[in-house]
Amino acid sequence: MSSGSSTPRTCSAARSPRRDCSWRCASSCPGGAGGAGRRRRRPAAAPDGQAPAEPPLGLVGWVTALATLLFVGGLLAAVAAGYLYAVEAAAMGAVTLLVFGLASRSLDRAAMEAVLHDTMAVTGALFALFVGATTFTLVFRGFGTDRLLDGLVAALPGGGAGATLGVMAMIAACAFVLDAFEIIFVVIPVLMPPLLVRVPDAVWVSVLVLLTLQVSFLIPPLGYAVMMVRGAAGAGAGAGAGAGAGDMMRGLIRALAPYLAAQAVVLGVTLAVPSFVHVMEPADDPNAAPALSDEEARNQLRSMIPMPADDD
Repeated sequence: MSSGSSTPRTCSAARSPRRDCSWRCASSCPGGAGGAGRRRRRPAAAPDGQAPAEPPLGLVGWVTALATLLFVGGLLAAVAAGYLYAVEAAAMGAVTLLVFGLASRSLDRAAMEAVLHDTMAVTGALFALFVGATTFTLVFRGFGTDRLLDGLVAALPGGGAGATLGVMAMIAACAFVLDAFEIIFVVIPVLMPPLLVRVPDAVWVSVLVLLTLQVSFLIPPLGYAVMMVRGAAGAGAGAGAGAGAGDMMRGLIRALAPYLAAQAVVLGVTLAVPSFVHVMEPADDPNAAPALSDEEARNQLRSMIPMPADDD
């Protein structure tokens, strides 16, 4: 090729490391100023096993986060104050999220289909659980097993407090392997009537049941919530998660210890002082229906428990 012909220009630094790149190839040469500038602007790689740093929130992000926090806090306050039922608050939250997703165009068709699929799956599972629990309860009572359980609760020593402690221990044992809905639909209908015959304070017993469920769900390693967290962590970590299972369990125990201690203290105070659950009760309404006496409540609960058939 003649000397006057046009030849592709190459970086002079490629021929001699002592010379700088020309301005034409500076942007593409790895050792040039352009390449170095791009390397300086490139974010540093995250260490192994750590997620890359998230970009800071802008004004819109902060406003959205604050509005979400205020909305959730308002719903919880309305439920705690008695203005809304939990179901109504959940429905209001779902409708608000739907409207926000449509208005911000962040809810596309694929996400909507996934949400509807999960909703139908959870709803179907709950209805199937309800049907199965009702059938189990009918069979349970049809064979007379509820009378045996009634006799067991009635034979617990210690009076009303001893019976309450025994039933709470049964519910705590069930909470290791059963979900809250399963306990409510299956265990509560067969345990509460004989307990309330001996302890007519239904509010106190209900609060104790809720506190016992909360404590039992968080007891490692078989607590239901703990097992769900372990399963999700194992699925996200992949095949190598087994090596760190012990470290993860120790970390869970350290993280759950203060919550378990606080809930145990509240449970102990509620057991020792039954009037603690009646502090926020409203004053008596003169137009309200008269309350049942203890004897009337016991008679109604006994009528719910079928008596053994006569042998004649």
